[in-house]
Amino acid sequence: MVLGGHASWKGLLVSLPRKGIPPASILSGPSAPLVAIDGRDQLYLNYKRTSWEQLPAELHRALRSLPVRVVYFDADVQIPFMDAARAIDTIVSLDAKPILLTPNSKAENRESPDSAPSQSKRIF
Repeated sequence: MVLGGHASWKGLLVSLPRKGIPPASILSGPSAPLVAIDGRDQLYLNYKRTSWEQLPAELHRALRSLPVRVVYFDADVQIPFMDAARAIDTIVSLDAKPILLTPNSKAENRESPDSAPSQSKRIF
């Protein structure tokens, strides 16, 4: 976006899991998919290895049955930022809300990365 001749950056809008909310895996019904990138730069959807080319279609299928379109995103701290941005952009392009898993949220919900979304944050 350009305003008055100057570029204005939007950033990447993500949400964080709410503290103290039980994992969605305890609840009945379908749960949100998980997109993850490990330290070897391998891409996964729901713990199954996938490719950047396959991710949009596979994620679309995973989101079809959900009443609320949210996707959990987890990545190793060593991955290039552009890979994280690409994953988040793919999630957003499917009209889903990315929920960024953090070390604190993962420690709180050891059994499952699923929990309800809360406030939105921008990452740059």
